[in-house]
Amino acid sequence: MSNENKVLGAVGAVIGAVLGIVVWCLIGKLGYISWIGGFAISVLTLGGYMLLGKDVSKFGLILSVVIMIVSVYFATRLNWAISLQEAFDEELGYDMSLWDCFSNIMKWVRLADSTARFYLDLGLGYLLTFAAGFSFIKKKM
Repeated sequence: MSNENKVLGAVGAVIGAVLGIVVWCLIGKLGYISWIGGFAISVLTLGGYMLLGKDVSKFGLILSVVIMIVSVYFATRLNWAISLQEAFDEELGYDMSLWDCFSNIMKWVRLADSTARFYLDLGLGYLLTFAAGFSFIKKKM
């Protein structure tokens, strides 16, 4: 019988994912999409689940993977929003809030004809995240 606490595990996974998103965005601020960001999201999400959940079952792994999927999308979108906000400020002298950039990022991506680039970044983010977490997930399944 498992000691797993699924509720606390889910909380730990979300906290870990948020920390991973912070790492991802800090690396993105430097102009990189790095395996370190993907590694941070995968390890911190799974580690957060295990730390607070005390164990991890298939349910915990599946939940962690779902949280990782959402986190990579959020982190990619946030990176683009940060870049957009900086461009508005530096290039145009227009002060747009990060929230406005984040909530409208797909509109701006389409207007800039950068949809393919956004989805390439997103796909690369998923690839890096799951490559980094694959060995751990494989051991637990």
